[in-house]
Amino acid sequence: RMDSVTREAEWYVQHTCEQVVRLRAEALWTPILVAAKSINLTIATTNYDRAIEIGARNTEYPFVDGFEEQPHFEISDWKGIVPDAQFKILKLHGSTDWYLSDNGDPVKLRHTIPVFGDFKLHSSSEPHRTLSAALVLPSREKRITQRPYPALLTAFHNDALRADIAVFLGTSLRDPHLEDVFRQCARRIPTVFVSRTLPPPVEANAIWIRQTASYFLMSTLPWAIESESEAEKRLRISAEKKVTDSVIDPVVSACDEMRLPEERCKSIDVLLKNDVRLRTAILEKLIMDSNPPVRMFSLGLIPNSRESKRLSEIALQKAIDTNDVEMRRECELLENFLKDARPLDTRTK
Repeated sequence: RMDSVTREAEWYVQHTCEQVVRLRAEALWTPILVAAKSINLTIATTNYDRAIEIGARNTEYPFVDGFEEQPHFEISDWKGIVPDAQFKILKLHGSTDWYLSDNGDPVKLRHTIPVFGDFKLHSSSEPHRTLSAALVLPSREKRITQRPYPALLTAFHNDALRADIAVFLGTSLRDPHLEDVFRQCARRIPTVFVSRTLPPPVEANAIWIRQTASYFLMSTLPWAIESESEAEKRLRISAEKKVTDSVIDPVVSACDEMRLPEERCKSIDVLLKNDVRLRTAILEKLIMDSNPPVRMFSLGLIPNSRESKRLSEIALQKAIDTNDVEMRRECELLENFLKDARPLDTRTK
């Protein structure tokens, strides 16, 4: 019989993983998904939350997670992983919106409902079907052998064997299974291990990048894969730059027009300090902002953009349109700086 402590732990996991803030999820995952639209991408995760899915929907990037695409139905049935799909999300331990039918078939609900312990779900439209939680929590380790988890692990292994570059992020590799996949990748292809403090297992091809997960996902990795032929080179350059600050909150704060200008400018200053490369869409939003100090501070972020010339022209036109003499002067200095600056690919970070 499941004791009360286990029930509370399962409730806590369900409750916590559903507290994903949409703006933070979009800020974290949108950059890499926008940059990866021209390549095949597989994201395998043991997290239960839906932050990746939120980012994918924000970019309108269709993904495969093994379930039927049923945008107008509450329940989606499991159909299996499509091997040649361009973008896959493999939730190796399940997701908060996954459930198990009483016959053992996995399903996904459009609107998640926390289920834990002995609680079950019944639908008036499908009274014959009873749903229970499907997450692989420590108290439910045996579920790793039940559908759909063997198929997800197989897809993870197969895609790792076919990959050109592998990235391991947010894991200490204490799991022997993950460490084995890491070592196989590192012996064959450029393999990145992202951790601020913990070095990866010793492997010749392993690239240790000492950065926060947010900085790596929002700045380093999108910049690296923008140029497929230069991806490995850019990742090795990035390994020279250590970043210990999270940059999710500064990005969200900088773009939030409801915050005080002083707070937004401080957030932009944090991004400048950490040499963050922001998406063009965010930079356009900042340099076109209605607040003059925010626009002025944002100019410092332009040199790190691959579209720096176009953005500087937009900023200059904004300065002219608003009769902002100080911003116009800074835009002219920025234009001269960009003429003399080396290409992004050759800068050592």
